[in-house]
This record gives sequence, C-alpha cells and structure tokens, in this order.
Amino acid sequence: MIRPFGANVLMLPYVQKKTGNGIIIPETARETQVKKICRVISVGSETKYVKKGMLVIIPRQTGQWVDYNNEKYVLMGEDKVLAVIEEGDSE
Repeated sequence: MIRPFGANVLMLPYVQKKTGNGIIIPETARETQVKKICRVISVGSETKYVKKGMLVIIPRQTGQWVDYNNEKYVLMGEDKVLAVIEEGDSE
C-alpha cells in the first residue's frame, strides 16, 4: 500500500463508463477523462480538506503518476486539487 506523507493525496483515476442518461462512453473518450477526475485512495496526515473516498477534479498535466500493483495512481499535493465533487452529482 502507498501511504502519502504531509499534505499529499494519493488518487486513482475515475473513469465513468456511462453518463447519467445511460449513454455508454467509448474507451477512447474515457482516456481524456482520466486526468480530470480522480477518487482519493489515501491522504497524508497534514491534509485539511480532501478526505479518503472523495471524487476530486485535478488539472490535466499535474502530479506524479505511479504504477503499482497493475494500477496507475496519481500522487500530488492537496493544494493542487481544484474541486471536490459532491456525492450524488458524480454518477
């Protein structure tokens, strides 16, 4: 398991497979989504606002991408997170 230090946040890209209306999103279109919305997996002890399990919006070319156990994680500082998606609005 990867455990971030300080105010760092570990996330997995969140990829919607269907829209709210039930339209299936093709695999090629999902690739562009990957770098915008992530699910928070773990947070460092100094994070103030971002919590485990939240969906967050991050800038495209930011953070450190880490391959671990066949998953691609994003590790970045909490201050780089642009917004939190309220539950119920995301799916």
